[in-house]
Amino acid sequence: GKYREPVQRNSTASTALLPRVSMIVGPFDRFSFTASYGQGIRSIDPTYVYDDTKTPFASIDSYESGVIYTRSTETSTLVARSVFFQTHVDQDLIFNQSEGRNTLANGTTRTGWIGALRYTNSSFDESANVTLVRSTFDDTHLLVPYVPDVVVRSDTAYHHALPVSI
Repeated sequence: GKYREPVQRNSTASTALLPRVSMIVGPFDRFSFTASYGQGIRSIDPTYVYDDTKTPFASIDSYESGVIYTRSTETSTLVARSVFFQTHVDQDLIFNQSEGRNTLANGTTRTGWIGALRYTNSSFDESANVTLVRSTFDDTHLLVPYVPDVVVRSDTAYHHALPVSI
């Protein structure tokens, strides 16, 4: 679409078919193998939206493959995942520090790995993951700013009865 002023009001609507194919093979001795491909969209910068025109979308292609290990006992469950992925966006929104907001940029590709672990038992629940990603512009192969190379997260819950009776 054509550029319009950010304070100008406009509205539009559109639909899109978003296919996804996933396959899980296994389990084989507690291991399963996965592969997925999907197409998606994301609305581009709202300043490019006009009344009564087809909504402009950025198209996304995503690929991933991985392995899952699962082990359960009478008292606990352990699930570990290792997934390699690649996502391509044909027109990305990138934070522009001069504008102070996201602006439309050329295509980007994100390639990476996710390692995830979930352990649960009657009183403990731990979910942890690590994501490593290299995010680059398609035309220059320079790194995309403000996209972290490493993300680590842990969510832990401990369940126990309170020592107070009601």
